Amino acid sequence: MRGFWAIAVLLLAGATTGCGVIEGLGSFSEGPCTGGCDASTDATEEGADGGGSDGTTDSSVPTPDGPADGGGGNDVNVPDVGSGSCNASTCPRGCCNGSVCEMFASETNTSCGTGGAACSACGTGQECDTMTGKCVCDATSCPTGCCNGNACVSQSSQSATQCGTGGVACAACGSGDSCSAGVCSCGGTTSCTGCCNGTTCEVLTGESNTSCGKGGAACAACSANQECSVGQCVCDANSCPKGCCNGNTCVLYGSESYNTCGTAGAACSPCTMGQRCDTTSGACVCDATSCANGCCNGNVCVQFASQSPSQCGKGGAACGSCANNLCDLTTGVCACDANTCPSGCCNGGTSGTCEAYGSESNGSCGASGATCAPCAATQECNKNNGQCVCDATSCPNGCCNGNTCVLYANQSPTTQCGTGGAQCAPCGSGDTCSSGVCSCGSGGACAGCCSGSTCEALTSESDQSCGSNGATCAGCPMGQECNKTTGQCVCDATSCPNGCCNGNTCEPYTGQNGTSCGTKGANCGPCAQPTPDCSNGVCTCQETTCGSTCTTLNTTSNCSACGDKCNLTNAQAALCNGATCSYTCNAGASDCNYTTAPDTDGCECTTPACCGTSCETRHSDGVGQSYYDCNPLYVTSPSCTFTENAAIEACKAYATAQGNPSGCAKFLPCPTGSIKTDSYCYTDSMGNAADYCFGYTCGTDAGWVESPGCPTTKVGTWN
Repeated sequence: MRGFWAIAVLLLAGATTGCGVIEGLGSFSEGPCTGGCDASTDATEEGADGGGSDGTTDSSVPTPDGPADGGGGNDVNVPDVGSGSCNASTCPRGCCNGSVCEMFASETNTSCGTGGAACSACGTGQECDTMTGKCVCDATSCPTGCCNGNACVSQSSQSATQCGTGGVACAACGSGDSCSAGVCSCGGTTSCTGCCNGTTCEVLTGESNTSCGKGGAACAACSANQECSVGQCVCDANSCPKGCCNGNTCVLYGSESYNTCGTAGAACSPCTMGQRCDTTSGACVCDATSCANGCCNGNVCVQFASQSPSQCGKGGAACGSCANNLCDLTTGVCACDANTCPSGCCNGGTSGTCEAYGSESNGSCGASGATCAPCAATQECNKNNGQCVCDATSCPNGCCNGNTCVLYANQSPTTQCGTGGAQCAPCGSGDTCSSGVCSCGSGGACAGCCSGSTCEALTSESDQSCGSNGATCAGCPMGQECNKTTGQCVCDATSCPNGCCNGNTCEPYTGQNGTSCGTKGANCGPCAQPTPDCSNGVCTCQETTCGSTCTTLNTTSNCSACGDKCNLTNAQAALCNGATCSYTCNAGASDCNYTTAPDTDGCECTTPACCGTSCETRHSDGVGQSYYDCNPLYVTSPSCTFTENAAIEACKAYATAQGNPSGCAKFLPCPTGSIKTDSYCYTDSMGNAADYCFGYTCGTDAGWVESPGCPTTKVGTWN
């Protein structure tokens, strides 16, 4: 083993001086990022959603209410940025800059806030946490002081009761100790980098969960579900295996909520819309409680309005396909009904298929999703409206009383007389009815209508005096005229110029719709794609025509414009709010360009979080693991970019993969040999260098993965 003492052990679970992310680690930061970054980079490769948590314990589960955003990872809660109103309802995960919602990931130190409150600037010694929208004191905003809550206490303002550096929580020095440059002395001795146990300085590598601290603060025991790492009591996978970490507080499964959910010591994060936090496992799940008005596609809630025949269901049950290819988008039920078959009848009842009007027959007829049924022997099916009707075709030897055919043998001169499927009418007083024709008084059969005892010939009739077969003359209703050949009041182009004829009824433009449309007295008929709407008697498209389909531009196939399709690249589901797509990203993927509408490329980044609107950089530790941050790959030329913090990241990636995330330490160079440099090495349970060391000194071993012995041997490279 390497023969030298560890002089500055840095167990990295608490290091937070920038924004690097270690694969498999809940949160680890590395240093100032080139090209910009935000707090959404503090996420694990296992799929943190970049949404963060404010630490509240609101147990309510929001009802899925609309399109989701793709902002950073798996978050689908998108503000209504186009509504012209910014408030707590439209901007729950951001602050309001006038009427514009600034999402957490876009906030800055000068414009910060949460829950739809007005954006405001953070104070001196604070920065905006772009995971929660809160102004916080941390290592970045208070690098030379300590944090008293969220207030930065500079070294010049510190005392023995408030002492610390590097943005750690301020702590009191021991009795009789002093604070100098953020570090306490132990009983007057030189400054102590570890903690003071009485007058004895306990070095960082010798601390335990019952005796922990740094910067000369008095040693203290960590709370339950915390462990000591680099002189800080932290929450991590080892100390919080049955919960998630809200900062350094372990939230156990039973206390988790919609906004604070997670498992195995990962950072707590909110569930997405349509999910709830399972307080027995720490997992965000879709079930009957969280998805009452939809079905669950895995752990994604598909609401009624977004369902299809291939994904249909209700009450949080697993989505399934409909055998009849009909899903009612108001109930989540596979059914043939008025909603799924408005222009036809259901052949087979609710479990059957939809038979459109044009395909109906006398043996199978119906309207508005009713069960198809045969018409009576003296009726036929009207293929424009699905009604069984009495007319000249179905009732040639009788007259029609409504839609009932009254044959000659059943007719009466006083109540019902007529022929050729005309509407039945009574004959005049004292008249007779023979073969559907009335006589006028004592005269013979009258082909026209009877005006008293006078037979009015068909050619002499008018709209005010019309009839046939000896029926009593009568005026025609509005929208009809008297046909002087048949003596019938009819709807035609003359009587109904501003409408269409539904049988002999004139439907004016104002009463028309997509199922009954027409003009100039033509027969009313249904409209169909690509012109499914009716305007002034003409079938048209009142939305947008995309190819051969009239559609709204809020679908995932046509989002904001024709052909702008929301692609499910690295995503489980997509939604469109009419302006842009949003996604539920797969674990380890992120939608970083979600602010650029229409955002059709899915979760384009195969990284757990984002660097502003760009993907994180995937780095290799040289021995099989990856880690992520906002810096380019580290290189040795033309200018060396390797740093000490970068070596910490590489070492931490390997240590996490070994199940020992705090197992890294800084070691002195070999006293002899060709390589003389500092490095970070994976450490065994005794604190000795083991397996691999990660060199970072430019000009010697920057980017080398080395053996832990002396002299060192190069076994690989990291970047």
